[in-house]
Amino acid sequence: MKSLSSRWNFFVLLAILILYLGGCCPPFCPKPPKPDYDEESRLSPLTVSSPLYECATAVSVQGFVPGAKIDIYADNATHIGGGVSDAPWGQSFSVNPPLVAGQLITATQTVDGVTSPPSKPVKVVSFFETHPEGLPKPKIRPIPLYNCGGAIGVGNLAQGGLLEVFADGNLVGDVNGCGAGQWLFVNPQFVKDQKVHATEKLCQKTSPKSDMETVLETPVSLPKPSVREVYEGGKYCTVDNITNGAMVEVYNGNQKIAGHYCSGGSQIFRLDPQPSAGDQLTSIQKLCNIISDPSDPTTVKPCVELPAPTVSPICAGDDFIIVSGTAPDARIRIYADGTPIGDGGGAKINLIHPAVGGEIITVTQSLGACTSPSSIPVKVNEGMVKQKELLIMKNGHEFFKPEAGETSVEALVYTRGTGCSPYFMVKGRDDATSVSVEITDSKGRLAKTILLTFSGGYWSGSWDWSSSLWNLIPDEIPVGEYKATLKLTSNAGSISESMPFYVIFSPSEVSAPAEFGLSDKGEIGIWFGSGWGSDRALTYTLHPDDSRVFGAAIKEVNGQVDSYISAKLLHDWVANHFIYDLNYHTNDVIDLLTNHSSAQCADEANILTALLRAVGIPAHPATADAAVEFGGYNWNFDTWTEARIKSSTMAEQWYILHPHEYPSMQPETRATFGSTRGVATKKADDDVIMAGAGWAPQEVSDNNSDVTFGYNTPCKEPNQNFNYIANWLEHLCLQGYWGIGHWTCSPPLNSAVRIQLNKEIYRVGDEVLMDIAVENVLDSTLRGNVEIALINDDPTSKKWPDSVLKSFTEKIDLNRGKTYKISRSYRLPVNLSAANSYGVIVKVLGMEKHFYAVVPFQVMPLFSWSLKMPEIVKTGERFFANLTLVNESNVELKNLRVSVKFPGSVKGSSDSKIPEVLPPGGAYTLNWELQALSPSVVSQFIFNITTENGGAMKIYKGIEIRSYKAKDERRH
Repeated sequence: MKSLSSRWNFFVLLAILILYLGGCCPPFCPKPPKPDYDEESRLSPLTVSSPLYECATAVSVQGFVPGAKIDIYADNATHIGGGVSDAPWGQSFSVNPPLVAGQLITATQTVDGVTSPPSKPVKVVSFFETHPEGLPKPKIRPIPLYNCGGAIGVGNLAQGGLLEVFADGNLVGDVNGCGAGQWLFVNPQFVKDQKVHATEKLCQKTSPKSDMETVLETPVSLPKPSVREVYEGGKYCTVDNITNGAMVEVYNGNQKIAGHYCSGGSQIFRLDPQPSAGDQLTSIQKLCNIISDPSDPTTVKPCVELPAPTVSPICAGDDFIIVSGTAPDARIRIYADGTPIGDGGGAKINLIHPAVGGEIITVTQSLGACTSPSSIPVKVNEGMVKQKELLIMKNGHEFFKPEAGETSVEALVYTRGTGCSPYFMVKGRDDATSVSVEITDSKGRLAKTILLTFSGGYWSGSWDWSSSLWNLIPDEIPVGEYKATLKLTSNAGSISESMPFYVIFSPSEVSAPAEFGLSDKGEIGIWFGSGWGSDRALTYTLHPDDSRVFGAAIKEVNGQVDSYISAKLLHDWVANHFIYDLNYHTNDVIDLLTNHSSAQCADEANILTALLRAVGIPAHPATADAAVEFGGYNWNFDTWTEARIKSSTMAEQWYILHPHEYPSMQPETRATFGSTRGVATKKADDDVIMAGAGWAPQEVSDNNSDVTFGYNTPCKEPNQNFNYIANWLEHLCLQGYWGIGHWTCSPPLNSAVRIQLNKEIYRVGDEVLMDIAVENVLDSTLRGNVEIALINDDPTSKKWPDSVLKSFTEKIDLNRGKTYKISRSYRLPVNLSAANSYGVIVKVLGMEKHFYAVVPFQVMPLFSWSLKMPEIVKTGERFFANLTLVNESNVELKNLRVSVKFPGSVKGSSDSKIPEVLPPGGAYTLNWELQALSPSVVSQFIFNITTENGGAMKIYKGIEIRSYKAKDERRH
């Protein structure tokens, strides 16, 4: 039997050979074997940034464990450079001698005496053979440049050349061995009105000069920067909101621990000395004598609070993953079904074997002795494939597979910047002399040309979205519609063939739970209906993968690169698409689009959530329980959308969008929205809540309240502590909406109104007896009206109340300290629904001051019910729903009717004929034979039961539909 090391050498050599020749990917070739690796072979192979050009004097490497020793080789034998670094997001190492065309460059990392496998070899090529037009014209970015600026950024470079920056013709900065995008210091600093340009030299040839930029006057003020979260044990911090060219300094208290000039945007700083847990870091920026205000303090968190990383989508055959939400110098470990398959650092980490479809990938990050919790598991995408006569496209995102009742998105969809990029294949055609794919955008402009290479019977190649070492997720790539055109030339002639595809934002561009994006739970929106001192979760089927939803979304954002602008465009589409009203309409986006022209806030919030998720922007609905009981509002809840956005001009966070209420609004932060928008203020709301990432399918559809609270007396506000709140629910008023504490009762008010009812629970047809006492607590005579109303309210309708069952009005003229008593009665109608909320509201509308009081009560029908359904079924499985009704009264229940709204993921029919009359004490069971059509985290049924004389009931019931294949059946 061969030793482990022998087996390892065999697989490494085989992998290098396959990768060098171009390789092939599932499902068009057998899945690679998964050898048994020992502990010493789990270090990730590195990534050598490509392309590499002849005459280059540096090689960029990324993906290593912080502090690893890096070695760079030519042709796997000659050591030409390297060093030690703890900047795993990437570093450029000088090489000597300069690179020569035809060389194969590899790199290894060594940690604690253990060396990784070599990186995938990158072949050195002559830039001028593939670009006879010469070196590209550099671009100075960002702009403008300012007086006293000490740094500059330059892009559009051929990697590895000599970059030079000139001010008024004088050399002020250079980098030998530059990256494709490079920032550098300049000395002396820029001076107002100087003319600045850049050039690049490679192989003794010089690029055209960049466009000339004129240095502007120093701004009159500078924005305060911001310091991202820092954890104990970390040597670095990231500072955002930097003005181009500014000197940026980082302080621990009064001690300066980092500082240098920066190009604009964001910058990573090495901290010396390292801060400790509890230290507070701030940052300032300077240009000349203009100094910004300090950033808001960032408290260094103990390393035990390291958050779980976020993992980008992974496609079968990918040999790397992309992570976000990590500390800059964290060590990243990757697991497939619990087995280590990678160990490195930075945002892009290679795997020791290609990912296998169906594997569950988790990731941790470590700083020092502390390791974070595991990331949310990500299943390796099996990938969708489209094929024409010759051209094959693969790696389309599995999320966009249509399910029952949905119309399919005809072209493949890709999330930009992830491993699942467009992959092109052409079978056979070994007679071809050249094969390439030209990618054009919706306006016909060329975006990329991809040269395909021949190996294993296929011409193949992919759109490499690692656009440069410092920009793993290339946010310069517009989202929208593209066309891939095959260009094949052979001795027999030329062939051209085209296929469309789409590019959307990647949810991994921001830190947001996967449940709010392209995941199984991403098909569902959770909002809340509000009762009296209670809120109940309700589901909305979003269909972001349906062509009617996706098509509307991608049309609005086509050509955009910024998610902030895109979110605004989608908000405007929703605001303009529907007429607003307060009534309940549906719980399905396709039903809403197909059958309704009007919408309430929950409809608009959920369709906006669907549109945002469809184009890769994480989003979720949020609901405010309006303080209607005492405030006189005509709505009992409000629902809007929160989108997780990272923009070139705005810090990453949750932004609020509210289409009908504020149709012209820009996305707003929680703090802005909660303090300036009337619908979201503490005065207007009892609470602001959302379903967190861990919402439980059975709990959001169980007919029970998920929040309950009482009211302070006499402040008439909810108690500070909820009576009950589900553990998967997030209370947003304490997460940024309100800058003050929770509800308060200071100074206390004297109670002016008391209500006493003869029962708390009534049957339809019962008599409600009301004893009301109004006390004059003023220092003067109380004159005005006492208005008494019995309210019927549907918790799923924003309108409040839905109806007034009965109202009474009396005039009052009451001396100071006196009490006025009122007794009234009312017999409840026999057709009321037990699904609604009921109560008595008393308003004392005085000349000087108004007083309110409310007492809720419950109404039950004359029948009881029990519903039996499985909680979990599999696709294709047949199952039954059994609803039993029992007449608990001594009268016949007439005109009994039962209707069911089936979810689109289920089909079924009733095998029972419903009796029109149910005698006293009689019971009847209705049966539905059902079949699960497609997977769904929660498929909600709505059973509506009505009678002529015994009341009504609406029952919500959700089931989970799982894929037929069990996990162990998905494994290779």
